[in-house]
Order: sequence, then structure tokens, then C-alpha cells
Amino acid sequence: METMSSPFSHEMKLQLALIQTHNILNLLKGNPYENYMCGKLYGIKYELERQISLTKTQQSTTIKE
Repeated sequence: METMSSPFSHEMKLQLALIQTHNILNLLKGNPYENYMCGKLYGIKYELERQISLTKTQQSTTIKE
């Protein structure tokens, strides 16, 4: 299977996913199932934020070395 290279860096993909997650959370406001669906999305949001933080930490460590 052939894979295509992405024009986006790993961190950029994480940032874009986080933005999309925020957008979905905003769209779900007022939905009768908001609590259920947003509960699942908050887990994704926090994981994306964690991975972005780790990426930035790794980059700053690499720059210092």
C-alpha cells in the first residue's frame, strides 16, 4: 500500500484536530445528547492537548541539546 506524504507536520495535524474538536463541541451546544457526546469529545480534546504539550517539550529539549 502506497502512502502519500502529508504537507502538515505531526504537531500541525494535532493542532488541526484540536480545532476541529473545539468546533464540534460548539456545534453540539443545546443538543439533547450534548452531555453524552461532549463527554466523549472532552477525552479526545484533553489527549490532543497532552500530545501537543509533549511535542513542544520534545522540541524545546532538542533545541537545547
